[in-house]
Parts: sequence; C-alpha cells; structure tokens
Amino acid sequence: MKALVEFLREGDTELLPMIEAYISSQARIQGTENPSGGLADGSGLGEPKFMADETPFAGPWGRPQRDGPALRATAMIDFGWWLLSQGHHEVANAMVWPIVRNDLSYVTQYWNHSGGFDIWEEIQGRSFFTLAVSHRALVEGSIFAGSLGRSCYECVSQAAQIRCLMQSFWTGRFIRSNLDSSRSGKDAATLLAVTHTFNPLAECDDVTFQPCSARALANHRRIMDTFRDVYDINADRGQDEAVAVGRYPEDVYFGGNPWFLCTLAAAEQLYDALYQWGRLDSIEVNSVSLPFFQALHSSTVPGTYSSSSETYHQLVDAVRTYADGFLRIVQNYAWNNGSLSEQFSRYNGSHLSANDLAWSYATLLSVSRRRSAIAPPPWGNSGSPSVPLTCSATAVPGTYSSVTITSWPAIGGLPTSAPEPCQPPASVSVTFEVTAGTAWGEDIRVLGSTEALGNWNPARGLPLHADRYTAEQPLWYGTIRLTAGHKFEYKYIRLKDGQVSWERGANRQVEVPDLTMNSVEYMPHVRTRIREKGIDFTNHFVTTALCCPSRVTLWTGRQAHNTNVTDVSPPFGGYPKFVSQGFNEDWFSVWLQEAGYNTFYVGKLFNSHSVETYNDPFVKGFNGSDFLLDPFTYSYWNSTYQRNHEPPKSYAGHYTTDVTEEKALGFLDDALEDTSRPFFLTVAPIAPHFDQQPDRPAGTPPQAPVPAPRHAHLFPDARVPRVPSFNPVHQSGASWIKELALQNQSVVDYEDFFYRQRLRSLQGVDELVDKLISRLEESGQIDNTYVIYSSDNGFHIGHHRLPPGKTTSYEEDIRVPFFVRGPGIRPNQTENRVTTHVDFAPTIFELLGLPLRDDFDGTPMRIAKNSSAVAHEHVTVEYWGTAVLEGNYAKLSPSHTHRMPNTTYKSARIVSEQYNLFYTVWCNNDHELYDLKTDPYEMNNIYTSAPQTLLNRLDALLLVLKSCAGVTCIKPWAELHPDGSVESLSDALSPKYDSFYESLPKVSYSVCEDGYIVVAEGPQWGDFEVAGSGSDARKLF
Repeated sequence: MKALVEFLREGDTELLPMIEAYISSQARIQGTENPSGGLADGSGLGEPKFMADETPFAGPWGRPQRDGPALRATAMIDFGWWLLSQGHHEVANAMVWPIVRNDLSYVTQYWNHSGGFDIWEEIQGRSFFTLAVSHRALVEGSIFAGSLGRSCYECVSQAAQIRCLMQSFWTGRFIRSNLDSSRSGKDAATLLAVTHTFNPLAECDDVTFQPCSARALANHRRIMDTFRDVYDINADRGQDEAVAVGRYPEDVYFGGNPWFLCTLAAAEQLYDALYQWGRLDSIEVNSVSLPFFQALHSSTVPGTYSSSSETYHQLVDAVRTYADGFLRIVQNYAWNNGSLSEQFSRYNGSHLSANDLAWSYATLLSVSRRRSAIAPPPWGNSGSPSVPLTCSATAVPGTYSSVTITSWPAIGGLPTSAPEPCQPPASVSVTFEVTAGTAWGEDIRVLGSTEALGNWNPARGLPLHADRYTAEQPLWYGTIRLTAGHKFEYKYIRLKDGQVSWERGANRQVEVPDLTMNSVEYMPHVRTRIREKGIDFTNHFVTTALCCPSRVTLWTGRQAHNTNVTDVSPPFGGYPKFVSQGFNEDWFSVWLQEAGYNTFYVGKLFNSHSVETYNDPFVKGFNGSDFLLDPFTYSYWNSTYQRNHEPPKSYAGHYTTDVTEEKALGFLDDALEDTSRPFFLTVAPIAPHFDQQPDRPAGTPPQAPVPAPRHAHLFPDARVPRVPSFNPVHQSGASWIKELALQNQSVVDYEDFFYRQRLRSLQGVDELVDKLISRLEESGQIDNTYVIYSSDNGFHIGHHRLPPGKTTSYEEDIRVPFFVRGPGIRPNQTENRVTTHVDFAPTIFELLGLPLRDDFDGTPMRIAKNSSAVAHEHVTVEYWGTAVLEGNYAKLSPSHTHRMPNTTYKSARIVSEQYNLFYTVWCNNDHELYDLKTDPYEMNNIYTSAPQTLLNRLDALLLVLKSCAGVTCIKPWAELHPDGSVESLSDALSPKYDSFYESLPKVSYSVCEDGYIVVAEGPQWGDFEVAGSGSDARKLF
C-alpha cells in the first residue's frame, strides 16, 4: 500500500479509490475482535492475519506482530500528506488521523514488549526491523499531527527511547536482527529496515541507520558475504559481484532459499545510498565502512571524496554496477512473463513457495524508482537526531477509539477556496529556532527592531511553538515573512505570568536573503567584468521562450510570427525552416559582412542544425565559424563541431564549454590580427542547457546540466529560491498548468539538485567570459569593443508546480539578463525601460551607424547618447505547440510523456511606472491576467474580477500585437488611434474610448495548432473595418 500511495503522490490519481477502500477496511478491522485481542486496550491491532472478507484468521500463527501498526500508520500518513497537499485538511483530520492515531497508540504502548514476533513471524523478542519502522512511525506521526493542529507528545518521547534501544543492535561490524535469538543475527530483515526508513533529509546518519551510513554499508557487506558461501547459485561470485540473498543463513523454510524480496532489498539500499551521495556531492569512507568500499574498489582508503574527485566517480560507478548486479539476478530467475514467486531455488533458481508474491512486486517497483533517483518523501528532520544518554524501558498507554467510514467525499483537485493574499515583492519566509529548556507555563518569544517582531515590545513579539519540544532537544520555533534584503536585530525572551526575562549578550543581527533566480550572482566575472562595467537592462524580455525561435528573432529583428520559425524542428522550426524562409541569404551576419565587418561564430546556432543538414546549405555570413551540431549539441562530454566548410568533428571525451572556449579564443585572435576591419564575434556555449545524449532511448526526458569536474562540488547548499510561486499550495495559472499537482519532497529535492547543476555548469561560462575579456585587455582593444551578455530564454524550476523547463510566458521564462559594456558607456548603470530581443538587431545597427531596416519589429535600446530609441511599455510574447518538460519528474502529459501538448498562446506584458500587467490568451481560450505590482509572482489570476473596460483595452492591444509587423509592433496604439491621441495603456483607459474598445473583437483561437497557422488564431487586426476613436472609419492594412 505504501508503494501505491507513493505513486498517488506522484500524480496517479486512478489509485485513489483503491487507497480509500484500504483505509476504510482498516477502520473496520481495527474494531474487530481477533486472537490477539481487541481495540479497548489496542492489543488486537497487532494481529497479523485476516481473511479477504475481513474476518480474523483463527488458526495458529506467530502473533502478535508489532511491526504492522507502524507500517500501516506510515502508509496512511503518506496518504494524509497527499490530502493536505490537495487542500483537503478536513478529510485528513477527521477521517485519516483517527485511524492513524490508534496505530500510533499501539506503538507507544507496546514497542518495548518482548512478546511480539519478528518480520518473518518466527522469533519472539525485540526485532530491529520492528523498532526501526516503529521509530519512523512515531517521528512522522508527531509531525503529521502538528500539521493538523494536533499533538502527539508521547510519539516524541517514545521515539527517543526507541532510538536509544536501536543502538544496541549494532555489533561493531553488522546490525543484529534480533536481540533475543541464538542465531547469528545476520538477516536480510536489517536491509529491509534500512530501506523502509530511508529519509532523504537525514543524509548518512548512523543513529537511524540510513542507507549510506557507515553502519548500514558495513552491514550490507557482512550479509552479502554470508550468502555468498551458502547457495550453490552464488558459487564463484567474487566480493565485487552481487549474490542471491535469502532471509538468514540458518533458514530451513522450504529448504532455505534466496528470496526475490531480499535480493531486491540489497539493491535498493545501494540505490538509496547513491541518491544521497549525489545529493551531498561527496562520499565519506571511515574505518567502519571501509570493508564495504574496498570490496568494490580495492585501493579505497578512509577520507571524504567530493564529487569533483576521480575517486568519488570510481566509487559511484562501482556501487552502481554492484547494485545493478542484484537486479540482473532477479531478471535472470524471473519467469519469462515477469512473474516473481516468494523464493527461488538455491541450487538452480527454479521458483518455490508462494507464486506472485505481492511483496516481491512492491519491492521491485520501489527498487526501480530508487534506481531512477526517485527518492521517497522525507519523514523526519534533517541531520542526525539526538540519542538519550540512558535508555528507559518506558511505554505510554494508548487511547483507542473505533472509527467508522461510511463514504469518502469527492476528492478531485483542489477544493474551492478564497485566493491567497498577495505577497509583497521579495517577501521571504524566515524561521527562528532556539533550544531552551523551560518550566511549565513558560513561553519563548522573539523580539526585534522590525514591526513583524514587535519593535522590541514584549507584548507584540513573535510567539514560538513547542510541539517538537523534547527533554533531549527543547526546541522552540516560529516562522514569519519578512522583506528580502531587510536588516534587523533581535533577541529571544522568556515570558511567564507577565514577567519578561531577556536573553543575555549583544543583540543578534540578520539580513533577510534576497530570493532571486538570477544565476548571474553566481558568476563573478560576468558580474564584475560586464554588468558592473556598463548597463544592466533590468526589464529585458524574450518574445518566445524557446531557443530556436528566440534566436531567429534575435538575428532578424522580427517577431516569431513574422519569421514563421516557431519551433525547434521541422516542419515549424529549426535550421531547415530558417533556410526555407530565406533567412540564410538575409540575416544579421550577412548584413554585417556587407557593412564591412569580419564575423565569427562558435557554439550552438539553431536546433536541427545537424550532422545531416549542416551543408544543406552551409550557413552564410561568417568569416569563421565552428558550430555545434545535433544530435550531439547538448551532450556535455560528447559534442560534435563543424568548422567553416569542413566535415563535422567529434570531441567525445572533452567538456563542451572548454572546447567552445578554446575555439572562441582562437577566433578572437584571428579577429584582432586583422586591423583593417572591425569584427563581430558570437560565443554560444550550451550551458546551462539540459544534458541530452544522442543515444538516449526514445521518450527520455532531458536531464540536468553537467558541470565540469572542477566545479562539481560547488554550491552544495544552493536551493531554488522559495518564492511564493515555487510549488505553491494553492495553484494558479491556466490551461494544463492549473491542473498540476503539488510536488512532493522527492521532486523538490531533485529540483534543488537541478538548480545546483545549472549554477555549476555556468562556472565554465564565467571562466570563458573572463578569458575573452582578458584577451581583449591584453590586445589593447577592450575600450573599442562592445561586450554583450544575454540568453535566448529564461527558465523555471518548480515555479507554478512546473518541472524544470521554459516555454511559458511567466516571468521566470521571459525575463533574461542583458548587459552591455563598451565605448562611451559609463559603469554601473541600470536602464529600467522595457526592451526585448526584437530590439537587439536595431540596437547593433544604431551602434555601428547603419540605417535601420524597415522590416525591423523592434527599436534600438538606449545605449548610444543620441539614440533613436522609441520608448514602449509593451512586450509581445507568443508560443506554439508543445511544452518540453525536463528532468526525472517530467512525464506529466496525458500520454505520460515529457511533452505537454496545446501550449499555444499569445501574451502581452505591459510595464510602466503606473502598472505592471501580464495578459495571456491560450489556444483553449483560457485567460490569465496578473497585476505584478501587487502580485509579482503571478499567483492570483484576476481575469474574472478585472474591470471589463480594462480587459477590452488589453484584448485590443493583443489583437494588434499578435499579427503586427514593422512599426506596428513598435507603436501598436497608433494602429488603434491613428490621430496620435493614445500612446499608452494609461491614455487608452480614458472613459471616452469605452464604446470603441467594447466594439472590437476579442482575441481567441479556433483550434490549437503546433505552428503559426493564421486561420487557427481567430480574429486578425487586418480582417475588418472599425470606426476609429475620434477619427474617420478606415480599412486596416
């Protein structure tokens, strides 16, 4: 059941009725008298066996079995977390919690009784597996109770005592399975305990025996060595090879054979460990774990190996190969139809005992997910918990009550609720934690030099919570939202009966961190050598949040609907479409050559510029070029480049950013040597783009970027900034985005990893920038050269519950950096006026003294002193076709792929001192409207509540922009008001124009298409006659 709930939390809602039926059944069974007892004292909850009709099994059996209540509780708690994530607090509180509470009460009352049977239902006494899962249930139960506004103090106190007793099972070399047994104690039940209590936040904690802990790894080695010599089918298998694993070496049941369950558990622990090492970016080897590592890599010595070291990668490869070996054993002995029995013969691998054992299948599903680096949701806090100095054989009598579930309420998406209050710009959650032992009736508060902390007034300070308080860790905590960048001082106080005791010592000081996705803050050379040396265009946007269409717009000065290159591959995009549209003869590099410039290009040009299309025809307009070619463009260690008109050349085994750097420096030297002509050099490394291998299986989502080994250890604590739009509890958006489920902790952890990989991969780009500018300085040409830094699209990670990717018109995807330094530009300038990639080509023309082309859809950016820039407040954003989702959790589409159809839309972004709006019409005719003045993270769609007069103006503006060309794109209001009376939205909002805007058709689609097909895009501005506002009636176009 726990595996099914995990799939539900990943989005498989078809499992919901089955899970509800299971919980309803548990409610009934809890109240059923059985051979173990009843509900009055909870004893009946330890009964291990019921018939399919829910009647108790009356025959002889190993009873009670005390792991059952703990395992049931954790499965139902997982379901409760899902309910809370979907907004169904009352269902979790009134229906799930009472059943969970009974099972938790059983654990707190009976955990220290020695009269229970172990996982195999054979030995009475204290079992490591039972204690480990009981500890998890109590820890997670306490946290779950707190989320419901309840408490489970006995959960906290007894969890600490269980944790203390668990240490007694460690022998110094392995984990003893049972304390009260004459067996060796080496038992696969300990592997199952380790995997069942894997907490991704606990790192490699020895106290809770986490999968990558030294104790758990040493135990794994000892158990494998035990079974290596027991079974004939393991003969001749070396220490670095996987073996078939049974329950314990003394087993005689059915002759004592390997179990599929146990063999899979051996693999699962290793995949769990690999996940944690990847998350921690390091592997620690100490004297306890050394035998495990040396068995796989004989030269290993104690130490900490960062992910930038060769040893780290050798160990990871060895462990992964070792883990895969267990799966190969299962694959080898599974039946041809994939069926798995309970056991397989120790002599020849034939199936024995029960056929189609559910536990075997559930473990196989779990192992498959762990092998794909899909970790389970965390169940406790980070780090290592404390252990009491002395263990106490305590117990807390439980409180039990019968539960009746007659029916479940409809659960399908988020319940209707009022919109979340708008968050102020740059608002950050700040948590205060302090350990302070207190007497009964004594409270702890935080006071500080800010309004949220009472401005030092004890009566108005922030009260802290104590629901996680224990004698061993008297923790008080509380969370508030504060403005990013705000500095303040604070202190803790004790408050009892109106008396205040102040914390001793100087005031504590803190500056609230600034939450931004701005990766440039991690690129010191870009920041100090370009941005701070020139102009930062702070409101710069792309007009299509996808690489190929955005690049064609950049190099032609035209909106995507005018280039008709709208995708990354044919028939609607890519290099072949660029050629068929006639641009190879008529684009930026050709124009600059005609103006007397030498032109050079290194790196990615366009998608679908491949080893098959590079010479059909060759790209025109360059004196020197070295292009990355598909399908190797996005392979960080297996790239292919094509220089000038030469054949493609593979650079397999070379890091692609370093290759780009070397080639760029070479072309820069070529350009500097020719003093008779000026030059234009473009350097386009792929980082931080996703990684995609050319031989990947079809349908594999793009993976996280790959940093150079020298950067792989950097930023271990970096996380995606937790802005309000990051994995929000209450979803906003439109079309398929508003249906996305809340992401669980495994997804969030992966997104943090993806974020770190982007930052790390950018370090190579930052080094490239540094070397290029240094070369310009050495040549004496730096003061004669404009240096520009930008990107072809933005990026989201977890925002609006989206997996990593781009393609939306939300702020994260369309706002990009744009920095310029060069002749006549003063350092440390900022320009807040709206600019876009459509403005790039006109800007370069103006800087070079070239006349602007009539077909430019943009206007120069204000760089030159006498710039002809036309101020505008609007941005046209457009997209067609499919959204490509990235990473391990990207398969969210209806067909379970990473490509989300029907992502066609038109948007208008309007930015001025008075307003900051974002308006979108989707191809399914959903609408979005956000006021970014009050809602900077686009969380409150106000389309249905906005004044119709405003909506009419936005529709009219978008109607013009969605098919504009040339000056129409620059001055759209002049199309609507040819007399010049309106130049902005503010002008257009005059009431005298109400009837005019009401009369205009509204933007809509007739069908969702994957490319720019005009007939699918509803009314067009040129298709009808309108009565001008105060001017004569006219026919447009």
